Amino acid sequence: MTRSILAGVLSAAIGVSALAQGYEEFSKRCFENSSPDQTIEACSVVIAGGHVGRKDLATAFKNRGNAFDDKGQYDRAIEDYDHAIAINPKDADAFNNRGTTYRAMGQYGRAIQDYDRALILTPQECHGSQQSVFWEGADGSTRAGAGGLQ
Repeated sequence: MTRSILAGVLSAAIGVSALAQGYEEFSKRCFENSSPDQTIEACSVVIAGGHVGRKDLATAFKNRGNAFDDKGQYDRAIEDYDHAIAINPKDADAFNNRGTTYRAMGQYGRAIQDYDRALILTPQECHGSQQSVFWEGADGSTRAGAGGLQ
């Protein structure tokens, strides 16, 4: 009887260790450069796992959104960026990335709103202002953005 209990405890310990190693691999693929399919799979595991803090959870949604965007699955990308922004509303990159996806969808008004929000959050960064310049060139008009572009 003692042997069967010991065997059960050892089996459980080995299983937990294997799960932990598997989760670590998924986490690594979610937060590092991977192919879009690998990122989607890995970040889905991280999101469902509930083992990361809010900041990392927001980043996992953002990274998965980037992967969906890379695959042209814009609606799914927008959903993930929405989650990332809801978790961390001060993440300028999430606004910028969502703006880029809106631009790819032809929703220029929504794109510029997100680019402007990214500029407000990080005025020292240039990614939002570069996107605003794109918008101004695309519609042939000029306008003042959050960064004061003319």
